[in-house]
Amino acid sequence: MNCMRGAGVDLSGHVILIIEDQPIRALNLQIALEEAGADVMVTHGSLEAVARLEQFAFSAAIIEPGQRTLARALQQRGILVVVKPASQGELLARLAAPQPVQHAVSGH
Repeated sequence: MNCMRGAGVDLSGHVILIIEDQPIRALNLQIALEEAGADVMVTHGSLEAVARLEQFAFSAAIIEPGQRTLARALQQRGILVVVKPASQGELLARLAAPQPVQHAVSGH
């Protein structure tokens, strides 16, 4: 398991939405982000994620590459969109110092 413990990043006060259809990956991300202080909600697809947007005020969302329609919907609500990178360490760094949403939406 690639864990983010000890990375020295404090995500307290952040509410992060994870859209991940693979339960083990979702759980690993959830645990790592919660250890960094974030509140986390996991959904298993775009439709479920959109439904949650009506219920919670997310500060960021982690999505799979290629989910451009979902990324735009999140962006329109002012939610930071992070396309899931290869490593959890890189993900934590992006959440701690967010990149522009357009960069994440373009998939670069």
